[in-house]
Amino acid sequence: MGHKTDQRKHARLPIERTALIQHGDDKVHQGQTSNISFGGAYISLAEQEGLCVGDICELALQLGESLDSIEIFFKVRIVRLDERGIAIRFILINAESYRHFEQLMVNASPDPIRLLVELDENRGLAINREPLEQPAS
Repeated sequence: MGHKTDQRKHARLPIERTALIQHGDDKVHQGQTSNISFGGAYISLAEQEGLCVGDICELALQLGESLDSIEIFFKVRIVRLDERGIAIRFILINAESYRHFEQLMVNASPDPIRLLVELDENRGLAINREPLEQPAS
């Protein structure tokens, strides 16, 4: 009675990466992912000023710790805000970023085959052949 089932279409993986969120021409918010799926992510943010549910933003996800590490670029929608951070849904990614993103997810998965089958059944985000704009640093 009142039992809430998980309606997610994509498995979430406990992946921690630096995330930069840019909303319009406003400042860039830096945070840390705590989990990522092929449909979206949760990002811990200390400062959320100017961000609202429904906002469309640019996201740069850093794959490494060095200044020259690869970044993956997404267009995202904020779907939830709380005191610790934001939940975002991926909307669009370019083909080059998608290849890196898929590799990140497969490498982090305890069951990569199942993850790829899930992905084949429901990709969750559109892939654009054109590069997305990079958020200002």
